[in-house]
Amino acid sequence: MLARSLLRALPLFGAAFKALAQTTSWTDPANTITFQAFTDPVHNVTYGAVFPPLSANSTEFIGEIVSPVANAWVGIALAGAMVDSLLLVAWPNGNSIVSSPRYATDYIQPTWYNGATLTTLPSSTVNATHWKWVFRCQNCTVWNGGSINLNSAPTWAWAVSTIPVDTPSSANSTFVEHTDFGFWGEIVAEAHASASDYATWASGGKVAPTSTTSVSSSTTSTSTSATATVTGTPYDYIIVGAGPGGIITADRLSQAGKKVLLLERGGPSTGETGGTYNAPWANGTKQLNRLYWIPTDQDFSTANGWPSAWTNHAPYTAALQARLPSTDHPSTDGKRYLEQSATVVAQLLAPQGYRNITINSSPDSKDHVYGNSAFDFINGKRGGPVATYLQTALARTNFVYKDYVYVSNVVRNGSTITGVKTNDTSLGPNGVIPLTKNGRVILSAGSYGSPRILFQSGIGPADMISVVEGNAAAAANLPPTSQYITLPVGENVSDNPSINLVFTHPSIDAYENWADVWSDPRPADAAQYLKDQSGVFAGASPKSEGITSRGRIGINAALTALPLVNPWFTDPVDKTTLITAINDLLTTVYTVPGLTLITPDNKTSIVDYVNNYDPGNLDSNHWVGSNSIGSVVDVNTKVIGTNNLLTIKFVVDASIIPALPTGNPHGTLMSAAEQAAAKILALAGGP
Repeated sequence: MLARSLLRALPLFGAAFKALAQTTSWTDPANTITFQAFTDPVHNVTYGAVFPPLSANSTEFIGEIVSPVANAWVGIALAGAMVDSLLLVAWPNGNSIVSSPRYATDYIQPTWYNGATLTTLPSSTVNATHWKWVFRCQNCTVWNGGSINLNSAPTWAWAVSTIPVDTPSSANSTFVEHTDFGFWGEIVAEAHASASDYATWASGGKVAPTSTTSVSSSTTSTSTSATATVTGTPYDYIIVGAGPGGIITADRLSQAGKKVLLLERGGPSTGETGGTYNAPWANGTKQLNRLYWIPTDQDFSTANGWPSAWTNHAPYTAALQARLPSTDHPSTDGKRYLEQSATVVAQLLAPQGYRNITINSSPDSKDHVYGNSAFDFINGKRGGPVATYLQTALARTNFVYKDYVYVSNVVRNGSTITGVKTNDTSLGPNGVIPLTKNGRVILSAGSYGSPRILFQSGIGPADMISVVEGNAAAAANLPPTSQYITLPVGENVSDNPSINLVFTHPSIDAYENWADVWSDPRPADAAQYLKDQSGVFAGASPKSEGITSRGRIGINAALTALPLVNPWFTDPVDKTTLITAINDLLTTVYTVPGLTLITPDNKTSIVDYVNNYDPGNLDSNHWVGSNSIGSVVDVNTKVIGTNNLLTIKFVVDASIIPALPTGNPHGTLMSAAEQAAAKILALAGGP
């Protein structure tokens, strides 16, 4: 029962990573302040910081942001993440700069943080092309839940938006999500000034500058000259997204001797990847969800939207099972724990003619059956591609994995793909990573991420490419309009509607609703799991249904992927079917001693309950279909319209699945990745 609410969404961006661009010493001639500074070459924003002497053990620093006016607001996250980090946000308002310290405990609008004091220094300016914010940040090296190590090189994060804040004159203004974000290594250990220089700068004065070293900038007139050019390493395959599809594909391609680069926007997840707690993370939602349904023949049938060449999924599903064995008793002692609910469910279903089976031993048996949930656990621990496929890939010298890399678009020359554009300038000039001759790009960024990248690459419906054209920074990376490729990217989206019924029964152990299972578990259960991975913690919680409704995924002005049309109950038959199923389920509820339905209550009919269910709670995060095979990608998962003899682009993630499978889609996705990798390798003209 770990998947429901145990893992708090706290991205771990706290340590410097080798792939990140690092700051260098740079003196702003306008104010003589010498910063450890970094310039993001994509948006041409310079970020700098200088601290008092290390011996002073101070809690403040002086910072500087220099930005083109195209960026309506710019922010810094001192912990390298939005959540539980001190955030500094600024924007121009007329001829002045408005700023505020912010804080967020979740991915919501950050609110004012009372612990820090920001003072805008006199050398701050606004002109026709740029705005510059020079500021003193007091009580800023320690905040709720975090701090800056003053003798280290922490990872800091930047965020920019081309969309103005709602009330520019107010430091408390709300604003929409950033247009882009990224990371850099701020070498705080080398950013300490003398006490006298720091005091002079903090008061708005100037000192005689010492030696200067440039930071890179291509257009910012107030910045300095460019640093040495970074040469990008070419790869046979660049795979964008380290979810289950991306990891499995990367492992199989590198196993075949191809030079493979796997890019992940998030960071480490489990211990195998260096993580302790994190989301977003390598392996995406698959690292959270250990429910494991072996796909049925129906799941890969032509009736379910698959080409006939995909219907023979058996050898690929077998290859998947060889790496990821299924179990319905994940504890190493062979026992099942917290089985009270299973006993009650059996009492509920048996009178209705349901048979108890081992789910994954009979994957095609789906009519009036039930069984213990099947999971992807190995030796009492969560398995999955990170624990298996990624580990074998990492052992190969021809495989490279980089996290915290945001891919904005593929680099195109007509229908030829020459590389990908990222936020990481250490991987290539201006963040561009090239392909080898005949190299290929594979998008595995998920049902939201892959469509966004296609839109930003000039591939998709005209209205979505038009949104990209309206964003100055993103529009600069689009190919000529004559090279746009019109495809139904983002259409045909489906997701399981999640309608919850709540029962009570005197035998059920709610296990404190799992509220403090990480921080304060029951001592005996924790000791048992740590000893041999057995007991209560060697389990997870299931949910699955099927639908025929369809929706649409697109992007907004901030280039954030989101549902444009929700996929739940657009076909009224789905709602009718669901209501019938719930009523069927409840026919025997009163035959189970002690079982009581409390949601909905006894005054609410099932029809009213479903009709009035909050649409915001329907999401099961089982999104598939936004790059459906047959309409966006062909039988080889190649994006339609990118066919040439040089480089082509593929999509291998849940977005290619044309319709929801019978069970949780993860098993179907991983089998599809096995098959896609084989088809890509067999396709002529590759590296």
